[in-house]
Amino acid sequence: NKKKKKKRMTNALRKLEDEFKHLKVETNLNNIDIEEDKSPLVNHLIKDFKKLPKSYKSLIKKIDNEMEHKEGCRTEEMMEIMKTAKIPKRDIMKFGLIMENSQYTRNLIWETKHYALILLTWNPGKIGENNKIIPNQSVIHTHGGSKCWARVLANKMNEKKYDMIPFGADEDTEETIDVNELYNKKNKKPGKLRKYSDQTASEGEVLYINDSIGMHSLGNPTERYSYTLHCYAPGIKTCKYFTKDDKNLRTATMEYHGERKQVNHLKQ
Repeated sequence: NKKKKKKRMTNALRKLEDEFKHLKVETNLNNIDIEEDKSPLVNHLIKDFKKLPKSYKSLIKKIDNEMEHKEGCRTEEMMEIMKTAKIPKRDIMKFGLIMENSQYTRNLIWETKHYALILLTWNPGKIGENNKIIPNQSVIHTHGGSKCWARVLANKMNEKKYDMIPFGADEDTEETIDVNELYNKKNKKPGKLRKYSDQTASEGEVLYINDSIGMHSLGNPTERYSYTLHCYAPGIKTCKYFTKDDKNLRTATMEYHGERKQVNHLKQ
């Protein structure tokens, strides 16, 4: 009967959740269709997790454990987790989406209520005058209150960091405007941008930023594709960014070009 069937389902779900407890799957038993033998949500997540290469599954388990730490998500510990993650080239390429008409692509590897793990593929820079490479650079942006770790998986990445100073202030002023003020403005720029850091990270290095540090712009400064693995804690839903001329402030809603989407053939 229905009561026995629901009891069997409940026991089965608990067994599944215990086996895959590192996935942090939350199941509302009251929403389960008792006419179905399995929960589509739980089974979908488990199947997706099983399909991931061992390298990503190992990293996800380590991140899950860190997110559950009593002190919360610790910056330096996450830096070490991201830095020491062993992601072989085949696993990078398998999820490296390429779109010629886009600066970069975002392929969601895993997401929980605590974080989002995303693989970004960056198109090469362009050749300019005197054969000088023009980097494929993102717009300057905030991080929606999240922490962000970005591991360079292949090739190199350029990072420019910015803070904001009052209009009319000297470039060397110590007075800065809190990035959080940008979220209270309806596309109004409260000050002027000031670049205070410009660095190029090589394969294996991890970049870190949050809104208290400032804003940044990432870019591929080479003629080859670059790959980065980003962990946002928590996952970013929206952020603020500046238009290419740095004059206007806009709001962006985060979207993905794929969710664990795999590439069968990649020519590059």
